Amino acid sequence: PDPALPESDEAVRAAESASPEVKKAMLAGEQADRRVALASRERWPDVTINAGIMPRGGNFPMMWQAGVAINLPIWSAQKQSRVMAENRARGESARAGAEAIRQLLRQRVHERLAVLGALIEANRLYRSGLLVESEATVSSTLAQYRVGRVSFASVLEALAGYLSDLNGFLDSLATTQKVVIA
Repeated sequence: PDPALPESDEAVRAAESASPEVKKAMLAGEQADRRVALASRERWPDVTINAGIMPRGGNFPMMWQAGVAINLPIWSAQKQSRVMAENRARGESARAGAEAIRQLLRQRVHERLAVLGALIEANRLYRSGLLVESEATVSSTLAQYRVGRVSFASVLEALAGYLSDLNGFLDSLATTQKVVIA
């Protein structure tokens, strides 16, 4: 039997949820957003606290070391604002790319659904009309050959026509399955 023609919206949702290209583009947008957040954190000073032990040999007492350091990002406002602007632009670009991929995916799904509908109709016509008529032609030609009304070449011609129609039907079935898989 021919496959059922799925609903358009359902097919688009399934294709979008399974598309690795859409997921990749969305992840690129999220990555750019995280880079913006990271760049905004780098505007604040970094405080570093360290402590250490320094054992010395012999009769010398152990030494201890402690330190506090503050990194003041004096020029970071200019540098980080450029980084943030660049990553915002990358994020917008990634989201626009994801939308472009979604639109292309929708277009291809609608095209394939249209092709699938046409193939299902062609298969129905093969089953209900063309193959039935070809089989009737072969049966009629064989019956006429048995009583001597037509030549053997006519039988071969009728069989060739039937095989050609059957080959077209099987090609149509295979194409239908390819479209369903796609």
